[in-house]
Amino acid sequence: MSSLLEKFAGKIDLIYIDPPFATGADFTMDVEVGEKGKEIHKEHSIIEEKAYRDIWGQGNESFLRTMYERLLIMKDLLSDNGSIYVHLDYRTSSHIRVILDEIFGLDNFRNEIFAKRKTKNLQTQFEKVKQLNIAFDSIFWYSKNPEKDLEFLRKRTNRK
Repeated sequence: MSSLLEKFAGKIDLIYIDPPFATGADFTMDVEVGEKGKEIHKEHSIIEEKAYRDIWGQGNESFLRTMYERLLIMKDLLSDNGSIYVHLDYRTSSHIRVILDEIFGLDNFRNEIFAKRKTKNLQTQFEKVKQLNIAFDSIFWYSKNPEKDLEFLRKRTNRK
């Protein structure tokens, strides 16, 4: 990401990230190809492993340290009227919110957007599990400069 700074520092208006953490997902897959449905097993590449797998060797501490460094770079990439949206679940949202407040400043917090995830029938949850599934993720919206951000939004929507 730091390689983008030389060419794009201060030029990006919008960044949206949804960093993987504790997904337990394996991004290898079996894919049917062609009319006869021949199945091919696709392994992840080294790039996919770095980009999509949970690579946080020391758990939450490692994840937070990495996110802090990347969010600093993302702030430098944003234009003066740029915004960042950070999508997280309940496991890391409170920690990342503190980091975002430190990097972008409390005054640059614009909103917390709640994204509802599809969940199973609540009655089924009560019967099979000891706690309810978390049904909402948080998307934190920060602006690099709220005054310029509002001016930019007004121009885009032709409002005064």
